[in-house]
Amino acid sequence: MALFRYLNDDAFLIFSRKFRFLYEAALLDTYERFFSRGASFPTPQEVVHAIYDLIKRMPELLAEGEDVGEGLPDLVSKRRRRLKFAGEANEAAEAALRVASVAYQKLVQTGWLEEEEYGLRVTADMPMGASLVMQLLVSLKSDVSQRFGGVVVNVKQSLELAAKLQPASSIA
Repeated sequence: MALFRYLNDDAFLIFSRKFRFLYEAALLDTYERFFSRGASFPTPQEVVHAIYDLIKRMPELLAEGEDVGEGLPDLVSKRRRRLKFAGEANEAAEAALRVASVAYQKLVQTGWLEEEEYGLRVTADMPMGASLVMQLLVSLKSDVSQRFGGVVVNVKQSLELAAKLQPASSIA
C-alpha cells in the first residue's frame, strides 16, 4: 500500500527543522487562505506575504534567538512582483521577510507547494497529495476538542457504570 506515494519524499522533513512551528502554521494558513475553497492561483509573492503576516501576528513561531522586535511594518505588493514595506523598514522586518521567503522556498522544495508558469505569470499551487494531507490535518486540528470531548464522556460513563456494578458484584 502506498499511502504517501503522492507526497515528496522530503515532505515531513521540514517538521524536524529549526522553523518547524512556522512551517506548520504557514502550511495551515496557506491551505486555508488559498487552497481550501477551490481554485486559487496566488503568486509566490502573495504566499510570502501571507507567511510574513503570520510571523507578524505570531512572532513566537520563530526559533529561539530570532528577535523580530515590536511591531513589524506591513507589507504591500507592488505590481504583483515585488513586496515593499508600508512603513519604515528595519533590520527585524528585513529578517522576518527573509525567513518568510526561505519558508516559502522550503515548502516548494519539499513538495507542499509547486510553482506553475503560465506565460510570464508564475503562480503557486498545492499538489493533489499535499492538498489531501492538509485537508485531513485541518480536519484533525478543528475536530480535536470534539473528539477528545467524546472520549472523556465515554470514559466518565464507563467509570460511573463500573462504580455502580462493583457494589452489586461484591454482595453476590
